[in-house]
Amino acid sequence: ALAHDVGRAIRRVAPDEWFVGPATSRFDWPFLERCFEEGLLDVFDAVTIHPYRHEEPETVAPDWNGLRRLIASHTTRDVPLLSGEWGYSERFAGQSAAKQALYAQRQYLANLASGVGLSIWYDWRNDGPSPTEIEHHFGTVDLQMRPKPAYHAIRDLARQLAGTRFDRKLLGGRYVFAGPSPKVVVVS
Repeated sequence: ALAHDVGRAIRRVAPDEWFVGPATSRFDWPFLERCFEEGLLDVFDAVTIHPYRHEEPETVAPDWNGLRRLIASHTTRDVPLLSGEWGYSERFAGQSAAKQALYAQRQYLANLASGVGLSIWYDWRNDGPSPTEIEHHFGTVDLQMRPKPAYHAIRDLARQLAGTRFDRKLLGGRYVFAGPSPKVVVVS
């Protein structure tokens, strides 16, 4: 009911602005089903999910496909999908700063390959000084604003893909981008 009320209010005062939701942490299938049964696909301009996981970024593809199927069972409208927040702490088991950087690139590419139009990395800056607190190590920069490997990885990928658009994914972690000159990006 709140989302319906907020959506109507936004349409009255800012009809060209996007209203997105429900911003679930992970793919909460029962909650998403209930939202869509209640007609929120008529209110939201896009569906946003925070698809956190400890597994490799590419494991998100079946979830995005499942979300598309769920949406299609409730509307014929083409609803954009957004990755509203997702990152990997360099303190997750088996992670490191170098692996976080690689996962940042792979996460973005996996979302593109799944037709997700916006990917927001969590977090821009580390949240605290504890060397063992997982939540303190999602950032692309440290507390002193020094860029971490994830920062450089995201920056370099963005530069490499400037002026291109995603075309298709190939086997072996290869992605093809179309542009002035086709590019193949390999991330493993």
